[in-house]
Amino acid sequence: MRNAIIILFSLIVSYACQSATADQLRLYSAARLHSNRGEWQQAIEFYSKELAASPENSVALARRGYAFAALGNYKQAFDDFSDAIKFDTTCPDAYSRRSRVYVWLGLTQRAKQDAHRALELITVTPEEPDLLVEHAALLDCVDKKDYAAKEAKQVLTSIGKDKDVCSLVIACRAHALLNQHKPIIDCLNQAIKSSPNCFELYLLRGYSHIMLGDGVLASANFNRYLTYTKKDPRCFLLRGDCFYHVADYPKAIADYTRAISLAPNSAKAFCSRGVAYNQMKEYQKAVSDFSSSINLEPGDYYTYTERAQSYCYLKDWPKALEDTRHALQLNPKYDRAHATQAWAHNRLTVSSKSIFRK
Repeated sequence: MRNAIIILFSLIVSYACQSATADQLRLYSAARLHSNRGEWQQAIEFYSKELAASPENSVALARRGYAFAALGNYKQAFDDFSDAIKFDTTCPDAYSRRSRVYVWLGLTQRAKQDAHRALELITVTPEEPDLLVEHAALLDCVDKKDYAAKEAKQVLTSIGKDKDVCSLVIACRAHALLNQHKPIIDCLNQAIKSSPNCFELYLLRGYSHIMLGDGVLASANFNRYLTYTKKDPRCFLLRGDCFYHVADYPKAIADYTRAISLAPNSAKAFCSRGVAYNQMKEYQKAVSDFSSSINLEPGDYYTYTERAQSYCYLKDWPKALEDTRHALQLNPKYDRAHATQAWAHNRLTVSSKSIFRK
């Protein structure tokens, strides 16, 4: 409750500076609180009402765009982000939220570019818990892990013992930045008890169960989330990971395929399906998926290495070596790339000697 009051107070100060009407303040306040609880449809409704009165409000557009993305409507999300930037190129919310969606899609380079831009535009570190945890996430995205961890701990201190759903969800985001998944599950259990129809909570809890190695509980949470919506590629991607880790590769591939159909620009989904195809020994399909992933995110050393593995199984040693070179240029310390390169080099040498002898 205390944090809801803090948020409301910050909104009053912010909107007073913009000479906002009482109705705009009410709409924005309600939308932001719904967003912090993961109640995306309700948030969209309030942001849309606000935008009906003020169509060029970049903050509302950016926040509505993020809510659309959380529901799986990526086209509308990116339209909103683009409009937000068109109306105000210095709106940090637009870059910050688009960065987080890029992270979901596995588009790391774009995510970092937007995170850097958002951080440049935020001249004062926010104090409100929800905004501070967003700021910490930006720092984490640009690999300033120590600073991100420091701010995440500040968020947890600020929240204290508050147990309203909004505070619990913010605490979960802070714990995630600290890689503390057991406290996340504790917070989400409390939040779900208070608000069992807030389905975003099941998606978050499922992810933490994956991180703790419990695929059964993770799948149960994802299945519960899918009773609410079947349009969110994040859920199919994560449930596919559950199937993958129990070696049910056909079901994993089916879920990754659903994720791709919903988000065809998801480098992460293409890469995950490629890895599953490798396990099924369908190496040509794996190469195709890895190539799609690389086209979307050319800076991912992991995907280059996985495609190199596929080429090795196909005995295309030159292409395998070329991919490992790319991978090691991006990350010279990646052991799997070194091992794959050695494998391809040795086999190419043996093959060359064999041809020479003939």
